Amino acid sequence: MKRTILAASIVAAFSGQALAATYQLTELPTMEGVKHTYVVDANQNGDAIGQTRGVFKLPIDLSYLDFEDAALTSLYDQVKREFELSDKTITFTLDDIKNNNGIVTNADAHTFMVRYLNNQAANAQVQKLSDGFAISFSAQHAAEEILFDTESTDYAGLTRSVQNYLNAITNDGTMVGWGTAPYTKTTFTNSDDKEIYQFETPWFSRGVVIKPNGDRVILEPAETQYGGLSKAMDIAKLDNGGYLVVGQSSISVSVSGQERYDELCKGESESVAVCRWSRQRSETFYNANAYSWKLDSDFNVIETKDLGLGVTRFDDEENAFVSGALAVNKNGIVVGFSPIRTTETNDNEKNGQVVAGYFKDGTFTAAPTVKRYYESGRAVDINDHNVMVGNQYREIPNNGRSTVGFYVDLDNNVEVDIQGYFLGSDVEVRSINNEGFIVGQAEVDKNTSNRRREAFIYQVGAEKITNINTLLPCKDPATGEAFRYTLAEANKITDGNVIYGSATKTIEKRNSLGEVVYNVDGVKEFESIVVPVMLTPVAGGQVESCTAAEIEPYERQSASWGWLSLMLLPLVGWRRLRQTH
Repeated sequence: MKRTILAASIVAAFSGQALAATYQLTELPTMEGVKHTYVVDANQNGDAIGQTRGVFKLPIDLSYLDFEDAALTSLYDQVKREFELSDKTITFTLDDIKNNNGIVTNADAHTFMVRYLNNQAANAQVQKLSDGFAISFSAQHAAEEILFDTESTDYAGLTRSVQNYLNAITNDGTMVGWGTAPYTKTTFTNSDDKEIYQFETPWFSRGVVIKPNGDRVILEPAETQYGGLSKAMDIAKLDNGGYLVVGQSSISVSVSGQERYDELCKGESESVAVCRWSRQRSETFYNANAYSWKLDSDFNVIETKDLGLGVTRFDDEENAFVSGALAVNKNGIVVGFSPIRTTETNDNEKNGQVVAGYFKDGTFTAAPTVKRYYESGRAVDINDHNVMVGNQYREIPNNGRSTVGFYVDLDNNVEVDIQGYFLGSDVEVRSINNEGFIVGQAEVDKNTSNRRREAFIYQVGAEKITNINTLLPCKDPATGEAFRYTLAEANKITDGNVIYGSATKTIEKRNSLGEVVYNVDGVKEFESIVVPVMLTPVAGGQVESCTAAEIEPYERQSASWGWLSLMLLPLVGWRRLRQTH
């Protein structure tokens, strides 16, 4: 059936809203020196936050490198063969890089070195680089948000060795996110009395609150042994002027993690700091739980809370358990993920299955219903009417398994699937507003190896998924040419149905130094890049009929599971494309 009685009651609550027939797209400002820019969240005032990728002219430290290293020389031989297969001649040698710092003027050499460093990401003896950073923007400007990076002592500018993520922004401009600590180049004398270079970092991650004036408040983890971790994923402003931040914190070191640390981290072949970093990045080292920090109106942390797990540990379980909080509403209901024991779990299946659900009154409740042991999921957002949304790995009848979206009305105990553009189309829900509109993206290409995704909008109760690209104009209003944007992701929908997302457009291709690229015949090349956009509803607008092949607004029978008692789900003992431990 297309709509349950309860779903109909939801529509009645949102009856003052209607899906806009068309949207006006505005490209948000971007920064020089990066290729791709994504928008993650936005507030009602038009302030947005996001992430960049493809930073040009990444700084590379050559001073410590051994240019006879087998990994470096073998990669050079491989790249040389790739040039030859493309009927090109390689434009640099390793001696060019070593003796003439060729990476400054030769984009091929620079790209090669970035590739080498990426290949050696797990090697503590190689420089660490990240090709993206956190960004904030309004309609007029964009700015990098530096969370924890510092000026390098080896080259000009920031180290660019950190990961920085902004995840949420309130209407007063307060932002939350998390980042890693910068790496420092050090020397270490190993047990063979050989001095080696190493890159060390003091801790895994820290959550951060950025006040409207730019000041930072660090959210310390509950467990800081060996550095610890904390992550801030969402924030709600409370009626008393304070704030509630949710995310994740290390609670303790796992038994297996401690055993491996004690066995390996003896300061022999590498420093203890490097060994600790290796353990933390290669295995689940910490027991990390969903966590909340309450701040007063002056941004003082006045309360912290471990939100716990939906599972009780067996006595012989020594591996880490991990839960996470990804979103919170003004009512204090937190949604995210946690392991639970399913009906198919037995004593040989440890740790349970990580599923979507919500944290309330000290317990985690799985929602939607988990019917099979492989149905993993994440709840990614919740509105102030206590309707939560997320994604679940599910079996599709007669079509194998795929990821479906869902919404769960916690007050009325109703669960509804959000299917994609076709049967088996993977769905990724990102956001729900207080009017009951949901946005995300889903696969549009069927029976292909590279299945593209395009953004959708969906109305609670109406159970209709519509490709947002069909609500955009056929031609650019300014130039009269074919509309140059394709909305790939819809990551935020505000009250009033303004949508923020990431669109692709075609521009001149640029290499890793930011230079325009020409082919062997001297012809300029082009490429598709990602830009942040804002979509504003057009009152009274009409859907245009484009001359090119249209993408149909798909309508699917959304599977509703009707009258559920969520409180009867077994209580046994991260919202967007967001990073969690």
